[in-house]
Amino acid sequence: MRERRVILLCLVLLATTTTPARADDQFRIRPTAGGPPLLEASGEGSVSVPPDLATFSLGVVTQAATAREAAEENARKMTAVVQALARQVPGRPGRGQSHR
Repeated sequence: MRERRVILLCLVLLATTTTPARADDQFRIRPTAGGPPLLEASGEGSVSVPPDLATFSLGVVTQAATAREAAEENARKMTAVVQALARQVPGRPGRGQSHR
Protein backbone atom coordinates (compact mmCIF):
# COMPACT_ATOMS: atom_id res chain seq x y z
CA MET A 1 0.00 0.00 0.00
CA ARG A 2 2.82 2.40 0.91
CA GLU A 3 4.57 1.75 -2.41
CA ARG A 4 1.43 2.65 -4.33
CA ARG A 5 1.14 5.93 -2.45
CA VAL A 6 4.79 6.74 -3.20
CA ILE A 7 4.28 5.94 -6.89
CA LEU A 8 1.10 8.03 -6.97
CA LEU A 9 2.88 10.93 -5.28
CA CYS A 10 5.73 10.68 -7.81
CA LEU A 11 3.26 10.72 -10.68
CA VAL A 12 1.44 13.75 -9.27
CA LEU A 13 4.70 15.62 -8.75
CA LEU A 14 5.88 14.68 -12.21
CA ALA A 15 2.64 15.82 -13.78
CA THR A 16 2.64 19.19 -12.01
CA THR A 17 6.31 20.15 -12.29
CA THR A 18 7.38 19.19 -15.79
CA THR A 19 6.68 20.61 -19.19
CA PRO A 20 4.36 18.77 -21.56
CA ALA A 21 5.81 15.54 -22.90
CA ARG A 22 7.80 15.64 -26.10
CA ALA A 23 9.01 12.83 -28.28
CA ASP A 24 12.49 12.95 -26.74
CA ASP A 25 11.25 12.83 -23.10
CA GLN A 26 11.41 9.46 -21.40
CA PHE A 27 8.81 7.96 -19.10
CA ARG A 28 8.43 4.30 -18.30
CA ILE A 29 7.58 1.91 -15.50
CA ARG A 30 9.50 -1.33 -15.37
CA PRO A 31 9.21 -4.28 -13.01
CA THR A 32 11.94 -5.12 -10.53
CA ALA A 33 12.86 -8.49 -9.06
CA GLY A 34 10.89 -8.98 -5.86
CA GLY A 35 10.02 -5.32 -5.34
CA PRO A 36 7.62 -2.64 -6.47
CA PRO A 37 7.82 -1.42 -10.07
CA LEU A 38 10.48 1.19 -10.79
CA LEU A 39 9.34 4.50 -12.21
CA GLU A 40 11.89 6.09 -14.55
CA ALA A 41 11.30 9.59 -15.84
CA SER A 42 13.34 12.36 -17.35
CA GLY A 43 12.45 15.76 -18.69
CA GLU A 44 13.56 19.33 -19.01
CA GLY A 45 12.02 22.64 -18.01
CA SER A 46 12.83 26.28 -17.52
CA VAL A 47 11.38 29.25 -15.67
CA SER A 48 11.78 32.93 -16.49
CA VAL A 49 10.95 35.64 -13.97
CA PRO A 50 11.76 39.32 -13.78
CA PRO A 51 14.73 40.13 -11.53
CA ASP A 52 13.91 41.16 -7.99
CA LEU A 53 17.37 41.71 -6.56
CA ALA A 54 20.27 43.93 -7.50
CA THR A 55 23.58 44.15 -5.68
CA PHE A 56 25.69 47.27 -5.80
CA SER A 57 29.06 48.08 -4.36
CA LEU A 58 29.47 51.83 -4.05
CA GLY A 59 32.22 53.99 -2.71
CA VAL A 60 33.36 57.59 -2.44
CA VAL A 61 36.79 59.03 -1.78
CA THR A 62 37.41 62.34 -0.04
CA GLN A 63 40.62 64.11 0.90
CA ALA A 64 40.50 66.62 3.72
CA ALA A 65 42.74 68.22 6.31
CA THR A 66 41.63 65.78 9.00
CA ALA A 67 40.25 62.26 9.06
CA ARG A 68 37.09 63.51 10.78
CA GLU A 69 36.42 66.07 8.02
CA ALA A 70 37.01 63.40 5.36
CA ALA A 71 34.68 60.94 7.12
CA GLU A 72 31.93 63.55 7.45
CA GLU A 73 32.25 64.56 3.80
CA ASN A 74 32.25 60.89 2.75
CA ALA A 75 29.04 60.34 4.72
CA ARG A 76 27.36 63.30 2.98
CA LYS A 77 28.51 62.12 -0.45
CA MET A 78 27.48 58.51 0.12
CA THR A 79 24.06 59.58 1.41
CA ALA A 80 23.55 61.59 -1.79
CA VAL A 81 24.61 58.64 -3.95
CA VAL A 82 22.32 56.19 -2.14
CA GLN A 83 19.37 58.62 -2.31
CA ALA A 84 19.92 59.16 -6.05
CA LEU A 85 20.03 55.41 -6.60
CA ALA A 86 16.88 54.88 -4.51
CA ARG A 87 14.98 57.41 -6.65
CA GLN A 88 15.67 55.21 -9.69
CA VAL A 89 13.77 52.27 -8.15
CA PRO A 90 10.58 53.72 -6.64
CA GLY A 91 8.72 51.64 -4.10
CA ARG A 92 11.68 49.31 -3.51
CA PRO A 93 13.59 50.39 -0.39
CA GLY A 94 17.23 49.43 -0.19
CA ARG A 95 18.58 47.06 2.42
CA GLY A 96 21.92 46.94 4.10
CA GLN A 97 24.69 49.41 4.33
CA SER A 98 28.24 49.26 5.51
CA HIS A 99 30.94 51.83 6.01
CA ARG A 100 34.65 51.22 6.07
